[in-house]
Amino acid sequence: MQSILKFMKAVTIFAAIFTFSTFSLSAKTTYGYSGLTAGEQAAFDTYFDDEAANTESGDLTNSYASFAAGMPGAALASTNGLGVSYGPGPKVAVFGFDYSLGISDSTGSYTDLFSKGPGSVEGVGSNLSIMAGMNLGVLPVPFLSKMKVYINFMAMTLPLSNVGSISFLNFGINIQYSILDDVPIVPGLMTWGGLRVTTGYRLTTMDVSFSKVALGNYQVTSGLTWQPKATMSSQSDVSSIPVEVSSSFDLIFITFFGGLGLDFNFGSTDFTVKAEGGFKESNGTAWVKTTKTIQPTAVDYRLFGGVQINIFAVKLVTQFNWAPSSDSYGILGGLRVAF
Repeated sequence: MQSILKFMKAVTIFAAIFTFSTFSLSAKTTYGYSGLTAGEQAAFDTYFDDEAANTESGDLTNSYASFAAGMPGAALASTNGLGVSYGPGPKVAVFGFDYSLGISDSTGSYTDLFSKGPGSVEGVGSNLSIMAGMNLGVLPVPFLSKMKVYINFMAMTLPLSNVGSISFLNFGINIQYSILDDVPIVPGLMTWGGLRVTTGYRLTTMDVSFSKVALGNYQVTSGLTWQPKATMSSQSDVSSIPVEVSSSFDLIFITFFGGLGLDFNFGSTDFTVKAEGGFKESNGTAWVKTTKTIQPTAVDYRLFGGVQINIFAVKLVTQFNWAPSSDSYGILGGLRVAF
C-alpha cells in the first residue's frame, strides 16, 4: 500500500514540475507589478504582451495549458475498470482493491511517458479504490439471475514532498448483465465467457496544488531579470455514464478479456497558475496569473482489454484502456478475493 501511495505522489510531482519548468503565457493571462520605475514597467509590459501574442496561435498551445487540457480525459481514464470484473464474476461476492493510472499523451504513444519523460504528457489522473461486488443471481428474484453489481469508493489526501498536496475521491456503481451465457469449448480447460453489458455511474475528483516552485530567470531586458516562483492548483471534478460490451476466454488459471465502451462524460477541470517574484536588478515585484476551465470530451468511445490470473479465490487483474478520440490511456491493477 505504501509503495502505491509513493508511486501516486511521484507521478503527480513528475508531471507538474514539467508544467512549471516550461511556464509561458496565454492570450487570457493577466499580470501586474509594483515598485518598478516607469521604464521598467514599460519593459515588462512589452515583454509579456509580446509573449501573449506569440502563444495566441492556438487556445491551448503552451505547456501548462496543454497539461490542463488533458486533465479531464486523464482523470476519467483512471476510473475505467475500477471495481468491475470482466472475467468470471463471483458466485456470491467479491472484495478487493484496485489502483489505476490515467494519462493524456500529446504524441499518441503511451510508451513516450517513459521514453521521453513528462514532455509527452498532457494530463495525469490516479486513483486507489476499494471494491465490492455481488452476484444478484443468488437472490430469489428471477429477473436478477443474470445480473451482478459492483461498487467502489476511496477518498484520500496526500502531501507532495512539502510543496503541495493531492486530494482525490472516486466512487462507482456498475451493473453487469449477461446477454449470452458461458459456452464450454474444451470442457474443464477452455470456456468462452459469453457476452456481457455493463453500465453505471463513475465519479472522480482530483485536487492538486503546488506552491513556491522556482521557475528560473526570465530576461525581460538586458538589464531586468525576473525571478518568479509559481503556485499551481488543478481541480478536476468529472464523471461518466459508461455503456460497455465485453467478453472473455477462460483457461484453467487465466482469463483474457476485452471489450468496447461508450462513455457519456460530464464535469470540468479548473486550472490556475500564478507566478510571482522580484527582479535581480530592481526592488520591484511582478505577478502573472492564468486560469483555464476545460470540459472532457462529451461522448467518447474506448477499447479495453486485460488479463486476470485466477488462483483459487484470489484474482489478480491487469487492464488497459484506450480512448482514441481524447488520446487518453489508462492502466489498472487489482487484487480481489471472490467467493
